[in-house]
Amino acid sequence: MNTKKKKPYITDKEFIVPILQKDPEFLAEYINSALKDEPWILKKVLRDVVDAAGGVSAVARATGLGRPALHRMLSEDGNPEYSSLEKILNHVHLTLGVVPLKKKERSLVLAR
Repeated sequence: MNTKKKKPYITDKEFIVPILQKDPEFLAEYINSALKDEPWILKKVLRDVVDAAGGVSAVARATGLGRPALHRMLSEDGNPEYSSLEKILNHVHLTLGVVPLKKKERSLVLAR
C-alpha cells in the first residue's frame, strides 16, 4: 500500500521535461525563446534540456563534458561556453543558427 501523499500540483520541471522529450519542434522553440531573453533564463532552459536528455550524468557521458563542469555551467553563476552549449544541443539533435531580424525588430542600420 502506497502511503505517500500525492502533491496537489506539479512543478514546472515535471510539466516541461516530458514535453521536451517527445516534441523536438517544441524543444527547439523553447531554446530559441530563451536565447532572446535574460541569460539566467537560458541556464534554466538548459537545465530542463539536460533533464529531458537523461540528466547530468547521461549528458556528460554522451557529450564528453565533465559532470562537475556541466554542473558549474548550469549553475546560477555558470557561464556556458559556446562549445559546451553546442555539444549539449548536438546531443539533442539541434544546433545554433543565425537568422535576420524582421524589419519591425531592427534597431541597427547596417552600412550599405
